[in-house]
Amino acid sequence: MRLKVLAVGLGLLLSCAALADEPATTTETPQAAPPPLSPEVLATIPSASCDKPRIPERASMPDEDVRYFLDKVQVYTDCVTAFIQQRQVDMRHFNDLARAHAESGNDAARGINEYHVKVREFMDKHAPKKK
Repeated sequence: MRLKVLAVGLGLLLSCAALADEPATTTETPQAAPPPLSPEVLATIPSASCDKPRIPERASMPDEDVRYFLDKVQVYTDCVTAFIQQRQVDMRHFNDLARAHAESGNDAARGINEYHVKVREFMDKHAPKKK
């Protein structure tokens, strides 16, 4: 799931340039897309560690065994649900982070565009006259 969030964040960052009226120029060297996540980073992404109860093979069971099995199913369900909810919290965090990066890029694009407008206005007034 984090990969999807990071991919969305990367897409937001890359779309910043498309939002600008003209390409922004910076003193920074343009960077290619980041490399794929390393195995070390991928290893930090948690997976559910809930114990899934084995479904009994017997067709008929005493009621207390059925209740015991259903209790274990509920514990497993609660565990997986809590895991999913935590992943959703993490995704919201990464979405917020991606939005902040996108807004930073958009601010930079707006700033350079405003600057270029002022440069054009200056050049219109002060450019050497052609003979």
